[in-house]
Amino acid sequence: MQKWTLQRRNSQGLFVQVATFDRPISQQEVESEFGPGYYVLRSTKPRFQTTWKAQLGKADHSESLVNNHQLAIQKLQRNEKILGLGIGVTGAVEAISLPLIHFRFVKLEGQIAEVKAALGTLSAAHLQCPNCGSRLVFLLQPNCRICKAPLIWPKEAQQLQPKASEFQG
Repeated sequence: MQKWTLQRRNSQGLFVQVATFDRPISQQEVESEFGPGYYVLRSTKPRFQTTWKAQLGKADHSESLVNNHQLAIQKLQRNEKILGLGIGVTGAVEAISLPLIHFRFVKLEGQIAEVKAALGTLSAAHLQCPNCGSRLVFLLQPNCRICKAPLIWPKEAQQLQPKASEFQG
């Protein structure tokens, strides 16, 4: 048995059911019985199908403005909640990851300090001070022991280019 449902847009802009009928009802009957407003009549069996939809009577302009403003405010509030959740999740991720990153860098700094300490104890008999030419005692020595000039170590190792005659084996 076919049924028709009449829906009306409420103050939040959502459709709410007003009445259910056993026969299709005309727009004039709806306006006289339920008053002016935006209505939709839908048949419900076997699937929902719109029979008609219309603005009945004179639309109250101030009411539609209020509805539009309320809809805009609701959308903004929904976006505010989503953005707030995103900021909260971002803060939680940073609160978890930053200590882990700091721990990793502290560990690397410790390893570099160990390597520097080990290199500082190795003999540097073949290295000379670029200022006075005296032999250095240890690798990574900060100053020359004779002339007290600061020793600046290169940041990158110099790559030796093979000679062309070495390729012609």
